Amino acid sequence: MYPMIQAAYWNENSGMKVNKINNSERVMRLFGSTLVVLLCLLSAAVTQAAVIASVDRGSLSMGDSFTFTLTATAGEDLNRTNFSALIRDFEVRSSSRESSFSYSGGKQQASNKLRIVLAPKRTGRLVIPALSVGGSNTTAITVMVREGRADLNALDEIFVEAEVSSTTVYVQSQLLYTFRLYRSIGLRDADYTWAPMDNASKEQLEGSTYMKRIDGVDYQVSELRFAIFPQESGTLEIPPLEFVGQLGRGMFERGPTLRRQSDAIKVKVLPIPDAYPGAAWIPTTQLTLTEDWSVDPATLGIGDSSTRTITLRAGGLPGSQLPPVNAPELPGVKVYPDMAKSEDITGSKGIDALGINSAAWVVIRDGEYVIPEVRIPWWDVKARKVRYATLPSRTISVAASAEPQSTAPTPVATEPSSSMTAAAAHHNYWRTAAMIILCCWLATTLWLLRRRAAPVEQAEVSAKADTESKIFKQLVASCKQGNANQSRQLLQDWLRMVYPEVANPGLDWLQKNATDNALADSLAELESSLYAVKTDTWSGKALATALKQWRKQQRARRANAKTPELPPLYPV
Repeated sequence: MYPMIQAAYWNENSGMKVNKINNSERVMRLFGSTLVVLLCLLSAAVTQAAVIASVDRGSLSMGDSFTFTLTATAGEDLNRTNFSALIRDFEVRSSSRESSFSYSGGKQQASNKLRIVLAPKRTGRLVIPALSVGGSNTTAITVMVREGRADLNALDEIFVEAEVSSTTVYVQSQLLYTFRLYRSIGLRDADYTWAPMDNASKEQLEGSTYMKRIDGVDYQVSELRFAIFPQESGTLEIPPLEFVGQLGRGMFERGPTLRRQSDAIKVKVLPIPDAYPGAAWIPTTQLTLTEDWSVDPATLGIGDSSTRTITLRAGGLPGSQLPPVNAPELPGVKVYPDMAKSEDITGSKGIDALGINSAAWVVIRDGEYVIPEVRIPWWDVKARKVRYATLPSRTISVAASAEPQSTAPTPVATEPSSSMTAAAAHHNYWRTAAMIILCCWLATTLWLLRRRAAPVEQAEVSAKADTESKIFKQLVASCKQGNANQSRQLLQDWLRMVYPEVANPGLDWLQKNATDNALADSLAELESSLYAVKTDTWSGKALATALKQWRKQQRARRANAKTPELPPLYPV
């Protein structure tokens, strides 16, 4: 008889402030708000009541055992679950329980686990059905059971075996090696030794321990897994893996030392096929290529930046074997690539490669830009053919910033009429005289006003020069302190004050107009520090020195040259 679990439901009160309105409207608002709160609480309760079902092995042989685990995080009583659906295809060997507690956000969270060791009763595709736990159902799980090996007989209390995933692989592709230790007796101080392979590299994967019944004898199986990557074509000989352990007869009594050694295995390693293009060799089961932009490139304007991250993922391959993805060169766009990163994602089924390529894109001119296609070839080790992972090309348009334009009306020339009368000519004489007197009076007035305003203009120029000098001193100090963001802002403020006639002076404008190589190089270093994804500490001492020298040169050119290359600085 299998007990059933009961679902637990919970609720809580929530207070709300209601304005003084008529009773019917107040009741309706209170009812609506309460209904929303109850629905949210019910949804949270259903979410929390979910129970997760999992297995430690999805593929096994007849006679093997595996562990089926139920995990509850909302206080469900797993012992009251109905397991009658399991007995049809599986034999229950044993069970164990585990409880754990954790704190998240100042709240305590409890986790209960029920582990059941199961053994299949038949071969084929067996399904662990969805189980009803409280108010929710678990997810059904499929387990593949194959025939057990006929050459395994219970002739010894301890024996070993080894196998590989394939006897033919491509050079630098993944080969899975599995070593199993069978024992029906107690052991202690177990150790494994394996001779090195000169023409291959290996990485240990997650192992497992389970029970297997052979000829009516229950054996505990300790399974070791390795990923092997042959580095040369030809024949790869995998040396025997040796187990050394001591028989355990009691808590304090030690038995004799036991040694068991697997057989050597030979594998044929195929070279790179002739059909593969002249690119980085990527033998894998699947290669995916994705991209991500921190800011949509279609929305970029002049001076805006966005970080593009291209991620490669390959199955059955180490991360070091993935090639870097180079950032393209586009006129009008500056690209600052970061160093490519690679990772190995290790699991029980092998190693997956992860490659991350990031670069900061900065638009410096308007126009239409075509981001080229990314196309990477790879070799499908299963289908034995070339495939391509691609990112399609895309076109973005960057519009020029709108600037106000002033237009003056075009004067229309008129000719005097030939039929002007003498009276009209006499009238025009006096009008002309009046206009001359008016112009003389206006000229005198303007001269007087300008004479009075001269001290005020001189004071404004002096104040502006003082402000320019203060900003420049702050700019130099910020550069020496190594503050890249503050230095860029102060540099822009200073350029706007010195060159008000320029629409938008900045780093690119100054770098384009500066003839001093030291200044141009220092500005490039500042810009690289601002937009690179990962940078070292920026030192602005060279930029401070170059700016001082450049400012001094511009003053000298203003004084000596009639047409300076750049507009003059304000005098100090």
